[in-house]
Amino acid sequence: TRTLEGHTCYVWAVCLSTNEKNIFSGSFDKTVKMWDVSSGELVRSFEGHSGWVVSVCVTSDGKWMISGSDRTIRKWDIETGECVNELKGHTGEVLSVSSHNSIVCSGSKDKTVRIWDSNAKVTHESTEGHEDEVYWVRF
Repeated sequence: TRTLEGHTCYVWAVCLSTNEKNIFSGSFDKTVKMWDVSSGELVRSFEGHSGWVVSVCVTSDGKWMISGSDRTIRKWDIETGECVNELKGHTGEVLSVSSHNSIVCSGSKDKTVRIWDSNAKVTHESTEGHEDEVYWVRF
């Protein structure tokens, strides 16, 4: 058992990298942190969201981390920590993200699911008609 310390507020989301060497944690402190699984050491902090980070995932190729917060989704370069793309379009807080290669799926408090091309900042599809907030999406 290991405790990873570094966030200044609640941790709401956790995911494992595709190579199983890193853990990503999203927090109410508006950051995502990347941890080394073996040592438990903090590798990198991803900053830029203006709200709580409530969902994180890693793309299937292992190159990018996707985070959902406020009304945006951010695509981060895992190696550099740079935010390479910000996806905007939800009118409510993003509650869940999932990805497959460059395609990202998101669920939101605005009662929609959106499918994005994370390279082009384009929404491929938006589904409306949910009666309540969308808390979970998965490819």
